[in-house]
Amino acid sequence: MKLEPPVIAMLVAIAVTVALAIWDAVRGVTSRLTDREQILRQMSNNGIGLIVLCLGLWFSLPSTPVLSTFGLPKTAADVASPERVLRYLQDYNAAIVRLTDTLFWLLFTCVFWVGWSFTTGLRRAARAPVGEAGAQNPTGAA
Repeated sequence: MKLEPPVIAMLVAIAVTVALAIWDAVRGVTSRLTDREQILRQMSNNGIGLIVLCLGLWFSLPSTPVLSTFGLPKTAADVASPERVLRYLQDYNAAIVRLTDTLFWLLFTCVFWVGWSFTTGLRRAARAPVGEAGAQNPTGAA
């Protein structure tokens, strides 16, 4: 089973986000932060993962010459044989399929990942105790 570039980009972005969360947990960063700072840290990690994903999807887009006018038939003689017509159609079909696949993953990820990130952040913010700005955790950790 061969993985397509958009799927590879998705897996790398998820791995980066999980690695950032584990790195924060191992270093004990989240235990020293207030609830709101933890929410912002989580959203920051998710944003970094989303940036990695968008870069991966960007590089999986087909190259510009495939979709531009470069290589189009100039005269009717260029497409006189069915084999030449078939070749042109196959080249452009492959580029369009790759483009739509990449855009699908980009839209799906933006809607799901960003929506999930903000929804969980807002839920955690709603449960956070209301106090003075800059108040620390109840554990007294600095």
